[in-house]
Amino acid sequence: MASKVLITFLGTGRLNKEGSNTRDYAKVTYLFNGKKFKSSFVSLILARELKAGKIIIIGTLKSMWEELYLRILGEGNINEDFYLELTELHKTYKDINDDVYRIISRLEKEVSEKAGLNIKILLLKNGINQDEIDFNIDVTIDFLQNQLLGDIKWEVYVDITHGFRSMAFIINQVIFYFSQVFDDQIKFRKIYYGMMEVIKDLGYAPIVSLSRLIDLNQWAQASYAFKHFGNAYLLSDLLTNKKDNPAKKVLKEFSNTLNLSLIFHVKKQLRALDKLIKQEYHSSLASLIIPRVIQDFASFFGSSSESLKDSVFQIKLARWHFNRKNFGLAVIVLYEAAITWICENENLVPTARNDRERAKSLLSDKNYHDLRNILSKYKIDNIRNGVAHQLPKQIPVSTAIKNLESALNELEKIILV
Repeated sequence: MASKVLITFLGTGRLNKEGSNTRDYAKVTYLFNGKKFKSSFVSLILARELKAGKIIIIGTLKSMWEELYLRILGEGNINEDFYLELTELHKTYKDINDDVYRIISRLEKEVSEKAGLNIKILLLKNGINQDEIDFNIDVTIDFLQNQLLGDIKWEVYVDITHGFRSMAFIINQVIFYFSQVFDDQIKFRKIYYGMMEVIKDLGYAPIVSLSRLIDLNQWAQASYAFKHFGNAYLLSDLLTNKKDNPAKKVLKEFSNTLNLSLIFHVKKQLRALDKLIKQEYHSSLASLIIPRVIQDFASFFGSSSESLKDSVFQIKLARWHFNRKNFGLAVIVLYEAAITWICENENLVPTARNDRERAKSLLSDKNYHDLRNILSKYKIDNIRNGVAHQLPKQIPVSTAIKNLESALNELEKIILV
């Protein structure tokens, strides 16, 4: 079972009054899951309600660390000298150094012990230029590696109520990156925001979920995978509504067919895909992405792809694979397109095994001299056998790719007439 981690931000707060050196977060009434809570720190509410096993607090030198210290330990339990040190932190130090880390480490230890929570603090720069932004990203990646990668699986929740907005955007992207690279260990679940802008209207700040931002990233990733590689598995997985089940099935079957290079079945699958263009989807994201990507794929083969001769469709499919650097599939489909073309010229059945064997034997016939020369010149059969049978001795990879491209260019001139 996965543990929950809440990642939150600590801002600069406000001065208690003009001329004062003390800052605080005003206590605010928040609404979460139908219950109201009054607190200075929305993160403490979320941590308790989510039953988080760890809290990561992100801030800068200017963040109100003294207020965090005071609120968690209580006025009667704080060390006055340490409280003053935290108050003056942003004035004493202009940059993060070992002394700053020492102070933050002590704060981390004391608030964790008092709150009975596993609290970790990540100190970042303001992010006012590219160097500081790069620093923040690199430090965050290193920090999250140490905190989230290991034997424990984590569900990540993010609270962006406080802190610099630009920092929240960067951190969310880093976390999404981690959740994709280490998807077996990290699940990005929710983004929360305490909406204090509506307190005057409602009398409280609702804690709202902005988790559609995670959905948008996932849909964009799925769209890219389908558009550029014909991989519709991610799109299929995102279709969770029962109304979308027919599309879910078609997309998965299409990917299976394409990845297995069942070239005669791919053409048939285009008919099923074509129906998805006009289908109504439960998700607005699906309605925007799926028809567009399918239309892009279908248009590569032309408006009448279903009526194309099999050899023409296959050579186009070989080109499609090559353009997407699916070189193994490209060489297999290219070779089969040549055999299909012979079948069509000789009135043989392209889908019949015996007829295809007959077509292969005709490669030595004088009528197919040009075709045979192309396949021989660029060692297509050797490359194809190397891919299919994993032979140890093969021509260099770079040469194989150049040969494949040259053969594809020349075969297109023969078949696409």
